[in-house]
Amino acid sequence: MNRHRQYAVAAAFAAVLVLPARAFAQQPAEQRRVDSLAAEVRALKARLDSLRAQIARRPAPVAEAAADTSLAALRAAAAAAAGTDTTRVKADTSSRTKFVGRERSQPQLNPEISATGDVRAGAHIPGVQHDNFDPREFEVGFQSPLEFRQQFGELNRWHLHAVPETEYPLVVTSYLGDDGLVGTGISLYRAFGGLGTHELTAQVTRSESDAELFGSSGRPTYLVHLLNFWQLTRSTYMQLGGTALYGTNPDSSLRTKVGGVDFRLTWRPPAQALYREWTLRGELYALRKEFAGAGGTHLGYYVGTTYKLGQRWIAGLRYDYVERPDSALIIRQVIPSLTLWESEWVELRAQYTWAKITGRSSTGDFALQAVWAIGPHKHETY
Repeated sequence: MNRHRQYAVAAAFAAVLVLPARAFAQQPAEQRRVDSLAAEVRALKARLDSLRAQIARRPAPVAEAAADTSLAALRAAAAAAAGTDTTRVKADTSSRTKFVGRERSQPQLNPEISATGDVRAGAHIPGVQHDNFDPREFEVGFQSPLEFRQQFGELNRWHLHAVPETEYPLVVTSYLGDDGLVGTGISLYRAFGGLGTHELTAQVTRSESDAELFGSSGRPTYLVHLLNFWQLTRSTYMQLGGTALYGTNPDSSLRTKVGGVDFRLTWRPPAQALYREWTLRGELYALRKEFAGAGGTHLGYYVGTTYKLGQRWIAGLRYDYVERPDSALIIRQVIPSLTLWESEWVELRAQYTWAKITGRSSTGDFALQAVWAIGPHKHETY
């Protein structure tokens, strides 16, 4: 027992001797680390003092004025950017600002020059070939207003080089004249809303179709057109219109009345408007000529559709039905067409026309058309 106690005392004494030795061995390493950190702190302090001295030697910056965000200051800045005199900006912002555009005055200084051409080549089936080449239009306009086409239905208002086929619908040329309804006079227009958008047009003209419609009376003719427009969806809209035309010739007791209904439905998806578009349109005309209160009514109509196959290609199909006003004949036509927009100035069209007149054999015509136009008037529908 005493021996074990002696061993324990000896071990404790040895441990006491070893611990101070280890602590003494670790002390120089920790001291070196502390000295190194102190040296780095002194170096950083020296760099900081140097930077402070450099900043102190620089000139003091001029304080920027606070930005003026008032309405008057913003208007002055906008006027300065537009090149106007900022000293003339009104201080009173309560009154409404009037914006004046002088685009309509530009032709007085620089006339608008347009050039259009319309050439067609075709073949008749069956029969002897004749009139196979038809340079129908070469036009140079030195001002924007050209011939005044009246607002009867939809396609009569369009120029010939802009219609979906090579010719106006048969009912237009049969009832309103070879070139459609064109005249010189005055026109009043009014647009208003309420359950859609509506346009009312009233015209008093001396018609160039005077001989066909009014017996060369030279008297004024009266036209009223109402067009109603509805946006059905983001990509689909519909329009429905009605037209009335009236004229007289007292020398022959002639009264001419023409009524019309026009319809159009167009689908054009906003994200694909350059590549996809489908249109269905149609017009119904009624023509009545009365001599001394007696006369008959003739009906005619067309239904046409066009579909955009891509950015440049358009396929079309139209059906015509006309009761001739100068005879008892009825004419029917079916016209498929394919149009290529070679560029924004040139369009090329291939078209076939199947026609059938009451009591006669059917005929066919194949046509190739080239239309080019430059200037503000190019391919305008109006």
